[in-house]
Amino acid sequence: MCAATGAATVRRLTSENARLSARERAHTQAVSEVFGKYLLEQRIGAGGMAEVFLARERGGPAGERLVVIKRILPHHADDPDFVEFFANEARLALQLAHPNIVKAHELGCAGGVQYLAM
Repeated sequence: MCAATGAATVRRLTSENARLSARERAHTQAVSEVFGKYLLEQRIGAGGMAEVFLARERGGPAGERLVVIKRILPHHADDPDFVEFFANEARLALQLAHPNIVKAHELGCAGGVQYLAM
């Protein structure tokens, strides 16, 4: 009985992990979009307020470097309250410094859309 239950649990978890991986792959897609001084290369994911991209900073003081860009979703970009909320979150992130927290580099605006570079 325990062995059968264990095997069923393993099959269920394996199936769930396979679906999760497929879902994650659906949100991860190659892109090639110039966004301000960044070249967006891959969409990593999206949530209710923003989408996140792997990008290259072009022509910065350190030359080209890989960064992550979090930018407001287009349907929120025209909402002043939402933009203020995003900017406040970004300003807080810029103040944080800890080895276990990703470093935020810049709060900016490109093409009328707020973003946070990390």
